[in-house]
Amino acid sequence: MSAARFLVKNWPLLIVLFVLAWALKGCLRDTKNYPEEWPSARGLLIDRKGWWCPNLEGEYRDANWAFAYVFGVGPRRAEWGRHVARITQADDGSSLRLDFSLGAEGMRAVRAGEMSMTRGTSFTLKQGTDYRCTMGWLYIRNFDRGGTGGSGFAHEETGIGKDRSGALIVDETVSDDQSIGWGDSPRIALGRGSRHRWYRWEARAPSDEAEAAGLEGITLRRTGFLDGDKVKTWFANFHRQALCVRLVQPEDRVSNPADLTSDFWTRQKPLTVERKPGECPADSDAVGPISGKMHAMRPTDYRGSVRAYRVEWQQLDRVEEPWHVIDIPDVRELPAPEYREPSL
Repeated sequence: MSAARFLVKNWPLLIVLFVLAWALKGCLRDTKNYPEEWPSARGLLIDRKGWWCPNLEGEYRDANWAFAYVFGVGPRRAEWGRHVARITQADDGSSLRLDFSLGAEGMRAVRAGEMSMTRGTSFTLKQGTDYRCTMGWLYIRNFDRGGTGGSGFAHEETGIGKDRSGALIVDETVSDDQSIGWGDSPRIALGRGSRHRWYRWEARAPSDEAEAAGLEGITLRRTGFLDGDKVKTWFANFHRQALCVRLVQPEDRVSNPADLTSDFWTRQKPLTVERKPGECPADSDAVGPISGKMHAMRPTDYRGSVRAYRVEWQQLDRVEEPWHVIDIPDVRELPAPEYREPSL
């Protein structure tokens, strides 16, 4: 059979093979600089969203500011870290959502006071506006996130994919002005040079969520000093979801009923107000996830009243269930913060 007859007879197969070879070549883009110690990159034919987008869905550990940065979103703050990033995508690859929350490591750091009570945050990216997909790689369109420095530094391209272990891998191409020179002599410009910077975030361990959930809870403490006739208190919500909280002082324990509405943690609210879905009852206030509120209570013997408070709280999505109760016979007996030696 002549070559011409073979090409005519098998042209559909040849087209398929050509497209397959092109796809595989695209999937192997930039692997000449790929770190040898990492698992190999996934190809387009393994898992994808739509025709050309890689399937990046999953949860990733140690997601600091750089994780959001390579996606072109989020603040560049060194203290924003030790988070878990969850990626979800539309089946056709048209959108991508980033949700940041605290895993076990972040929860331990927050509870130990090593990291501020940083709330989770979310970002949504759209194909065409924020990124494009080609042959199994997702490319961020906002290349110039860091601007151009005095040396002519600039971001050229950011490609995002996955390796075969399930980790997220990022290949960022950057460029800067190149030159040579000796001593105080004028430097000789060599044009611009580019290089690759690789990032990798491992998949979150399946056991991490249960460990993080076990670190959730609340604390109620007082400050170590009096503010006039009041004692300031700090209610800390270490849950990763909002709580509804109310301060209760039974009317039969108060000598002056007017005191019920005087400078309390949550002022008395009209109970006739209809509660909207996702809101706390009218007689309570919301305390956001991984956050807290400071308010003042008066000591037990203030003006002869018997101020036996209690704090009631429940998760926002469980307000129909019985609430947790913390009795406070005397606000001055609440735990005080531990003294720490000042750092030099």
